[in-house]
Amino acid sequence: EGKDLPAMDYTGKSDPFINVLVVQPNGKTRQIFQTETIEQTLNPKWDETVRIKESYLRDESLTFRFNVYDRDAFSNDYMGHFEIPIPEMKKSFSKWYPLLPKPGKKNKEALGSVLVKCVAQSDAVDTDTLHMQATQKILQGDEKGAVPLLEQASEHGSMAAQRDLAILLKEGRGHDKDPLEARRLFTKASKNGDAVSENNLGYMKQHGIGGTKNVTEAKEHYEIAAASELPAAMYNLGYSLFIGAQQDLEKAREYFLQAANLDYPPAMNNYAFCCQFGLGGEKNVEEAERWYGEAAMAKYPPAMVNYGQFLQFTKEKSEKKARKLYEQALECDEKNAQAWFSLALCLEMGYGGDVDLDKAKKAYEAAEKYGEPEGGKALKRMAGPGAGHLKKRIRGKSIPPRDSRSPKKERPSKGSVTKGEGSGLEVPSAEKKKGHRRTRSMGRG
Repeated sequence: EGKDLPAMDYTGKSDPFINVLVVQPNGKTRQIFQTETIEQTLNPKWDETVRIKESYLRDESLTFRFNVYDRDAFSNDYMGHFEIPIPEMKKSFSKWYPLLPKPGKKNKEALGSVLVKCVAQSDAVDTDTLHMQATQKILQGDEKGAVPLLEQASEHGSMAAQRDLAILLKEGRGHDKDPLEARRLFTKASKNGDAVSENNLGYMKQHGIGGTKNVTEAKEHYEIAAASELPAAMYNLGYSLFIGAQQDLEKAREYFLQAANLDYPPAMNNYAFCCQFGLGGEKNVEEAERWYGEAAMAKYPPAMVNYGQFLQFTKEKSEKKARKLYEQALECDEKNAQAWFSLALCLEMGYGGDVDLDKAKKAYEAAEKYGEPEGGKALKRMAGPGAGHLKKRIRGKSIPPRDSRSPKKERPSKGSVTKGEGSGLEVPSAEKKKGHRRTRSMGRG
């Protein structure tokens, strides 16, 4: 971290970052690390880790130089530097180093200082063991107990610990929600090539969680993670193209298919949706049924609802199977508003089984409670004249979903805090017909 650095901008602040270089006796240098830029501050906290190669430590003629710069749009401004010789780097220490001006120049005022903490290999923390212990606690449901272990491993440079801790902080699991710290940790881990962190960082930037919203940078993060064949990133990239300002349904459909082929249920659901309604390509009812079925078999609630509606309102009219799918969806997610609404309609109208108006009312109440406004409208209709005597069954036609954002996107699957970017979110959507509405669940990135 830095303290009392010089102000380089007209705002009275700076945007500092550090380059770490290895300096040879002949003056030649090699950059081995660069920190992130901390914007508009004179007291930055980078909290980043540099691992020093054994080959460098064996050569005591080398020196490590830390150059501090102010990030500028046209050219970075030099703020100061300090050096640490190899013999000193072989020991554990924590020390503030005052910044020095360029050789041959003198500064009347102090340039501030930078804190460096060095951990010798003999004193190094076994981050792999800490991360393994934390993972075991998460599997046992003790996420609160996992947090301090992940914090310790993260402080000592464990990329996996940084990523997993960020996910817990982002979702408020085992700790109060801290999206700002989560975003910082995802940034650190992504710089070391972690695709899951790259994808999560993209999601946070897309929705402005823990910092500034930047859709362009979000897309870049998704693309990097997708290049590593991370299905959740392919899914999120596809969804951003599906609902974004620069909509491209054809590419969105392609990304959904790529992720679906990697057994990612939310993508299976969305690709099936595209096939069913001919979005981004030809309409293909057979493909839609296949992928809805695959995602439903994987116990993905939005797909269970979609598959149920597909069966209920296609030419086969498999109402009994549809009703069972809605019930199964609620066994997996009791807060699924679309499943409650679809089941309520079955109970009220006798689709796939007996009419039960009392249960229908309770199901509509649950649908309204968990975010489906049509549930409230149905309750008013049931309370009005002629309630319970509707004779015509509904044959509404679904349309593509509207955007309805929720951070539930990235909940890690049970047993792993790394799988969670891009979980499905039900988005209500349908056309009204004769006072009723069917809903359609589109996975949310």
